[in-house]
Amino acid sequence: LLGHNATHALAAFLGASLDLELVADLRGVEGAMDFLRVAFIEESGATLRRRWAGVDELFTEEGYAEFADDLLERMVNPWLADTIERASRDPRRKLGWEDRLVGLVRLGLAQGVLTPRYAMGIAAGLEVLARSGEAGEDRDTLRSCWPVEVPEPEAEAVMAAVTEGRARLDRWREGGFASLRPTGW
Repeated sequence: LLGHNATHALAAFLGASLDLELVADLRGVEGAMDFLRVAFIEESGATLRRRWAGVDELFTEEGYAEFADDLLERMVNPWLADTIERASRDPRRKLGWEDRLVGLVRLGLAQGVLTPRYAMGIAAGLEVLARSGEAGEDRDTLRSCWPVEVPEPEAEAVMAAVTEGRARLDRWREGGFASLRPTGW
């Protein structure tokens, strides 16, 4: 959930920002595959390796990189014809407190790993919600995806990450979506 599914949601929400039809279309976006790979290995991977170190070979640097590379290749396989619409479906659930994106950002915070690419994905997911008519401030919309009772300090830390993710998404958009290789990560 916090590896493959988080990266798949990240890809879908970014693809929606670009108005792409297929997840495979990300292969043609400058820097997109590198962006997803870094997110998968250095953010999700580092988080999960810290949390589950020693449990399985998967949770080693080499094991996780092999896992990520294999899944990324399958994720953007043009023969699967996986649509952005399908992959970005049900954004409220995917932005849930325990689910793929927010769940990963939360675990990253707990493990001392920054997850700015996934925070950018949360911001893009909020835009998918807005397109479906759930417009509002990021904070209010995201909070509406979570249970009423969540630990406030943790919620505020997630919100701070999402605010930075929104700024990164906005800078990418302002740059004409030229590349997913922003400076200053």
